[in-house]
Amino acid sequence: MESYVESLIWFSDEERKNIPDPGFPQDFKSQEPISDRIDENQPVDGSTTIPVTFSKAERAAIRRCAKDFWDNPRKIKRIVNMLRLVKILTRGSRLDFEKTVRWITLVEQWPLHTAWMIHSIEDDLQTKKIEPDTSIKDVFLKVKKHIHSDGMYKLFSIDHDPTLFEGFIAKEPGLKVIDILNLLPITFNLNPAIR
Repeated sequence: MESYVESLIWFSDEERKNIPDPGFPQDFKSQEPISDRIDENQPVDGSTTIPVTFSKAERAAIRRCAKDFWDNPRKIKRIVNMLRLVKILTRGSRLDFEKTVRWITLVEQWPLHTAWMIHSIEDDLQTKKIEPDTSIKDVFLKVKKHIHSDGMYKLFSIDHDPTLFEGFIAKEPGLKVIDILNLLPITFNLNPAIR
C-alpha cells in the first residue's frame, strides 16, 4: 500500500530524481504557481495529465493518511488525483493540506457518513445550535443513530468499513465544523444524490 501511494504522489520518476525538495510549508500559497510547472508546448487534452508537484510537507501528509486508505487501487488513485485538482483550484489559498487530505479521504471512503454530518452541520448552523469549534467526533455522535438506523442499512455498502470510521475521525489533526465549512467548496467528490 505504501509503495503504491508513494508511486502516485510523484508526477513521474524523472521528477522524483531531478526536482529538489525544498520542504515547502503546508499551505498552498508558498508554492510556485502551477503555470510554472506546466510545459506550455504540450497540448492539454483528455489524455494528458497536468503535472502537479506535491511539496515535501504535502507528500508527508498524504503518507500519514495512506494508512487509512481503503486497499482499493482505484480509490487510492482517485484520492491522489483529487488532491492534485484541489491544488490547482485552490492555488493561493491557505487551506491546511493535511486536513484537506483527511477530508478528501473521509468523503471518498465514507460518503454516507459524511453526507449525514454535512446535513446536520448545515441544519444546526441555521438554528445556531452548533459552534464553529465543535469537533467532527461530536457531530458524528449526534447523527450516529440516524446512520445506523434500519433504513440506512441498505446504503452501508457505499461506505468503507463503518467500524474504521470512528477511528479515522479520532486521529489528528482533528477536523472541526469550521474546517468542514472551509473545505465544503472543494467537496466535489461527494455525489449530491447521497445527500
